[in-house]
Amino acid sequence: MRKLLIKMEMKFGKYAVPNLTMYLMVCYAAGLVLQAINPGFVNFMYLDVYRIIHKFEIWRLISWLFVPSSSGIFAVIMMLFYYSIGSLLERCWGTFRYNLYLLNGIFLTLIGAFLIYGFYSLFTDVNMPEFSMICSVSYSIYYICTSLLLAYAVTFPDNRVLLMFMIPLRVIYLGLIYLVELIYEFVAVPMPGSKVAIAATLINFAILFFSTGGYFRISFNNIKRKKQFKDSYDKGRAYYQSGFGRKIEPKITPEGRVSIHKCAVCGRTELDNDELEFRFCSRCNGNYEYCSEHLYTHVHVE
Repeated sequence: MRKLLIKMEMKFGKYAVPNLTMYLMVCYAAGLVLQAINPGFVNFMYLDVYRIIHKFEIWRLISWLFVPSSSGIFAVIMMLFYYSIGSLLERCWGTFRYNLYLLNGIFLTLIGAFLIYGFYSLFTDVNMPEFSMICSVSYSIYYICTSLLLAYAVTFPDNRVLLMFMIPLRVIYLGLIYLVELIYEFVAVPMPGSKVAIAATLINFAILFFSTGGYFRISFNNIKRKKQFKDSYDKGRAYYQSGFGRKIEPKITPEGRVSIHKCAVCGRTELDNDELEFRFCSRCNGNYEYCSEHLYTHVHVE
């Protein structure tokens, strides 16, 4: 998958749109303005599959991105927050791959909306115009922004946000909260439109997570590699502190300082003299450490 992404970026990278998050937030702001001017106008913006197919209202394929999911001060805060994390992700991943992530989430939502409509029209006898209208309310930019938050949480897990402007919270925990909320909503809410939107968000995130895990500080490969490095580091440190396999009795000062080096001839450690240097002898049979005064004068152990 990574090789495919590299080939795609080399071929289509020049068509990537820089600062795509800004355009997404502009769409959201435009939807807020239109809703404030005429609240009924939003009915012409929903992703209503029935009206797209039978009424040829093609603009709905794009206009659903303008549908606001909140209003007032919360909408402003949401736009500023998602613009900041989206810009950071774009700088981290690159413009092309960030575009691919956003557009993939949008296309998966469109495909899911048409698939669920086709399934219910073929295998059920529900009123399709009403069913399509009910489902269309669930399709909005909210779930696209949620996918940004999930990606941000696993890319920069140690970053902190102020929950309710007071409580510092690591982003990884915020991402887990949103993930649990999405799963619960997918299971508990009976509306097919919500299930489609949530499934598109989770599938888009899963595709990126498992295909380009190298971008994330939290991934299965990174966790395994960090554990292996820590285990090898701990073993190496323990081996070094034990005199490279030779048991030595460390000295402990009243202040709690513990010696690491000890001369095999005079028994002095770095606690006796901070200027002493210690080396192991390559000619001795075994791991014997000597201070600088006895390194070249000791009797080699055969």
